[in-house]
Amino acid sequence: MSLKCAIQLGIPDIIHSHGRAMTLSDLVEALSMNKSKGHELILIHDGFSNGSKMYTPFATTHGKTIFEYAEKETKITYLLNEAMASDARLIMSVLIQNGKGLLFEGLKSLVDVGGGTGTVAKAIVDAFPQINCTVFDLPHVIEPQLCWRRHV
Repeated sequence: MSLKCAIQLGIPDIIHSHGRAMTLSDLVEALSMNKSKGHELILIHDGFSNGSKMYTPFATTHGKTIFEYAEKETKITYLLNEAMASDARLIMSVLIQNGKGLLFEGLKSLVDVGGGTGTVAKAIVDAFPQINCTVFDLPHVIEPQLCWRRHV
């Protein structure tokens, strides 16, 4: 999804024609975005550049990514989700505390693709109840009792 958005925005062409690495502020300027909203441009990818899923030691050893492995192993799924949620809680507490006035200003909705058990979205909604968050992930990640949706 982030790759599709980047392509629709013309980001690969902008970076290519720039001729060298770009800072976020350079990219925001090239996209003719309001500079005060530049922090809202966040695109995340997971290994699509090289076309291979075998780019970690885990994947090389087991012949599949940790996420593919966890899909069949309930205990691994639980441990992986807990580890990522713990990390997300720490990061979100810092982002919410330090970015309260800027990062989420004017935001009405947020979609967290690959959002795990919803830890990040829940932290955002708890701090900013006016934001409608939707979490998407694979069925084995989101257990029925963890699915939630909050409407304004």
